[in-house]
Amino acid sequence: MNINDSVQAVANKGFTERQARFLVLVMRHAGVCVMRQYSAFAGIVFGQKTRCFFDKLVTRGYASTYDCSHNRARIFHVRHRALYEAIGEPDSRLRRPPAVPRALERLMLLDAILVNPEIVWLSAPEEKVAHLTTLAAVSREKLPHVVAATAAAGAMRQVRFFPDRLPVGIHPEGRVALVYLVSDPLHEDLRGFLQRHAAMLIRLPAWTLRIVVPPHLGSSADHWRQAAWNHLATPLREPVLGELRWYFERLLDVRSESLAHAGDARFQRAAQPHLPRAWPVPGPASGVAHAPVSVSNLCDGELQMLIQIRDRSASQSAVPRATDYTVVLMVVLRCTQQLLLRLKRLDNPPPGASTTLLGDWYGNVIRMGRRHALLFISEHSRLPVPIPVRQANRLAVVFPDAVCAALAGVGVPQSAIDRELSPFPT
Repeated sequence: MNINDSVQAVANKGFTERQARFLVLVMRHAGVCVMRQYSAFAGIVFGQKTRCFFDKLVTRGYASTYDCSHNRARIFHVRHRALYEAIGEPDSRLRRPPAVPRALERLMLLDAILVNPEIVWLSAPEEKVAHLTTLAAVSREKLPHVVAATAAAGAMRQVRFFPDRLPVGIHPEGRVALVYLVSDPLHEDLRGFLQRHAAMLIRLPAWTLRIVVPPHLGSSADHWRQAAWNHLATPLREPVLGELRWYFERLLDVRSESLAHAGDARFQRAAQPHLPRAWPVPGPASGVAHAPVSVSNLCDGELQMLIQIRDRSASQSAVPRATDYTVVLMVVLRCTQQLLLRLKRLDNPPPGASTTLLGDWYGNVIRMGRRHALLFISEHSRLPVPIPVRQANRLAVVFPDAVCAALAGVGVPQSAIDRELSPFPT
């Protein structure tokens, strides 16, 4: 089913062609949207038409809503099976309700797609493989893929194309557009993404890499641009490639017990500092691993970077700012009713989730002999943090110090502790 057939099938549910085209875009790539995105897609001023469209989605049960804190935004999750059946994807993973951080990531992806409405955006791996092998003449083995390991000896290996599940755009002029959503501030995910796409990019006549940076990482946008450029456009010299080939041969040649000499100076010298830019891939039948292709020749392609930072200042003036969203660093404490009564806090449950590695903290009042104490447990690590009950009124000040002491007590480096405590007020 092509896009035009999907648009017509959705329009038959009682929507205009413009509304149906927007819904198809949402269901194929994000699953969630906000009202200002439809106004931007349709090229209209935010007003009655936009509100009526989203009211119809909610009234008919096609979408559910999530209200953000302080009523600054309302996220609409398009989830009805009938609409997804109309586009041929009744079991789409986007029908499942996303967590708030994941929903915000999908909204940013949708923003990146809406920048160029003339581009045809592909979502399914089968579509991407068919278009790139047919229109761009890129062989299947040069497309980004991963090989799933199999337990049975001699079994067929399962190859998954485009494992990142990010949209790929095809411009009417033939340019291929890639979208990367920043989630790892250490650039490791970006390196892996670029390495998986390197062999394909060098064979494309023209391409665009669009990096979507969330607001809380907006100050590092230039660093992301430079990291992408260094990885793609800086070639590895032939002596370095020779050392890397030798290094990968030693890793694969287990029968010669080469790994026993991993402490040799040459072994260590070959591994660093070039490994972040080159990873081993299966070689020919001889078992020799070759360093992967590096995009060092850009004469047939164009490196065009677009750092997109979504924040209030980037909103359209015709759209109320209350419909925009922001991503902030935060820590969420989820307390029992008994603890909330002791804290004299009867607020509504937190609307989002913690952005730290330890996740949300679950608190309760416990009895320790003849005394009471507050006990908080990390969602991800199960790290316990006890706090004397007399410190309950100063929880905002005492809790970060208690977390710092608990992490230091189990041997966590101070640099990691500082990163974990960055969302706490100082």
